[in-house]
Amino acid sequence: MTIAVAVFLALLRLSLPGPLQQTPDPCPRGCIVAPGFAYAITRSDVLWTARMAHCEVETVIGTDDAPATMWALAQNFVRRHNVGRRETFGAFVSSYSGCTSRRWATGGDKYSPRITPIADINRRLRWVDLPQTTRDFVRSFFHGEMPNRWPGWVYVWTHGWESHAGPRSIGPFYAVETEHSLNAYYKDRATMGWRSDTVRIVPPRQ
Repeated sequence: MTIAVAVFLALLRLSLPGPLQQTPDPCPRGCIVAPGFAYAITRSDVLWTARMAHCEVETVIGTDDAPATMWALAQNFVRRHNVGRRETFGAFVSSYSGCTSRRWATGGDKYSPRITPIADINRRLRWVDLPQTTRDFVRSFFHGEMPNRWPGWVYVWTHGWESHAGPRSIGPFYAVETEHSLNAYYKDRATMGWRSDTVRIVPPRQ
């Protein structure tokens, strides 16, 4: 084992919510990395991300909104880790979306006659139940095939709900100049100095 791989595995052990299994490939499904941070994507993370993407971005796959949302989530995940939030990426993305969140599902504290049935369905979807376009999109993201052109974008709001952003948030920003994006995006002040390579995806070893 090279020194670089040994150091990378040590970082992963420190950063992951659970123990990292010994494996010759530390990123079997891709890793989210940033200075002082490394997280190995799990099978459960991929499934929850696909469930979320099916609900949130499936209709805009092929536009800037889809990868902008994914990078906003990945960067928000790192930002939350930096302030002490320890959770899996799957837990984070599932709670981000009302249509995958346990809180909006049956038995949750945000029951809605309109959203709860959608949340119940999305939370039960298997990988094979999801559209091929969504599965390919999620794989492409975790394979590092979508450049981060939105450094520091961490909060995502459905377009039209910009007033819900916190008073310390910086923005809104939009994925397209005409401001007809699916979402409005914001920056946290802690991310203002982030560059496109501050948070990166390390693809699986081929």
